[in-house]
Amino acid sequence: MSQPAPGSAPPELARTLTLRDLVLLNVVAVLSIRWLATSAAAGPSSLVLWVCAALFFFVPQGLAVADLASRFPDEGGPQQTLVNLVLGQNTPPPMTTDR
Repeated sequence: MSQPAPGSAPPELARTLTLRDLVLLNVVAVLSIRWLATSAAAGPSSLVLWVCAALFFFVPQGLAVADLASRFPDEGGPQQTLVNLVLGQNTPPPMTTDR
């Protein structure tokens, strides 16, 4: 593996999630092996229900997450922004490991 030249900055990946990424993340979190037997027992009509779930649940949820993430760009999202508004700007994150 090649080493970067001395004094050069290491390459960075873009930290972005698209709507597609958010929807697929939610689908994978909800859809698991335990639901396959239930879907198979229900027959082909279960495919229609999964498509409806994707359209009416996963896509709107992805849109809401994307909107909130763009409105509150701080690390920690809306929760950290609310904490900063209530307690002041110099508060630590809620899940800090400092003792």
